[in-house]
Amino acid sequence: MCTPVFAAILWLGALPAPAVVVIGLITSFAGYTAVYALNDVVDYRVDREKAAAGVLGAAGGDIDGVIVRHPMAQGLLSFREGMAWALFWSAVALIGAFVLNPVCAAIFLGAGAFEALYCWL
Repeated sequence: MCTPVFAAILWLGALPAPAVVVIGLITSFAGYTAVYALNDVVDYRVDREKAAAGVLGAAGGDIDGVIVRHPMAQGLLSFREGMAWALFWSAVALIGAFVLNPVCAAIFLGAGAFEALYCWL
């Protein structure tokens, strides 16, 4: 999530204005969370089948295994709750990206589309 901040520093040659840093950090967190949630929504059926068969990947030593992996597939969130979670964070990310620069909003939408495509492959 720090990559956007470092990219801004490299591009500008200095720290951006504090408001831009705050919006950028919130937006990057929201975008990261939205894409993870989108992955769970798109892969819901496949992940449920894997969970029922007992072959859903166990949490490893990586960041996405810290709390719960695939909460929808494990029945901790309903599909509707997962969809609401994904839409909420997507809206926060899209608004923040647009405030920073409309091109950032287009990049976020493209990234979401590529994530969905990746899940369907």
